Amino acid sequence: MLFKELPQLIKYIENSKKIFTFDIPTNATIDFSDELVKELKNSKKLRKISISDYKKSPNLKTPLKQESIFKKLKENKIAYSFNTTDTWYDIEKIYKRNRTKEDIIKNYYACMMPCVSLMSTQGISNGGGISIY
Repeated sequence: MLFKELPQLIKYIENSKKIFTFDIPTNATIDFSDELVKELKNSKKLRKISISDYKKSPNLKTPLKQESIFKKLKENKIAYSFNTTDTWYDIEKIYKRNRTKEDIIKNYYACMMPCVSLMSTQGISNGGGISIY
């Protein structure tokens, strides 16, 4: 939701012959604008909005906009899922800790987070289509 041009991007996706479907993940800390809701409602390629339940995060400092988002999605019949979990995992940050640049890169690739696979085409496949480092 930080990407201000998201409604325009959705219009682009709708007109693209190379993109068939898309999902939008959100942690619900930023509400959906009316313009965004309009584009989501009109989209033929949107599969769903995936909303993570950040209420259980011990580090949560930002008020969540979940109820407002749920209301807008329901009113406009936009598909969504609400992902809850009983446990919140605090992902460690990558700290420099007097490491060399090469050691920082090794640590980054060793973190085993799916987000790493989005940063590069390197790595190994886990059989499910996601590269693991």
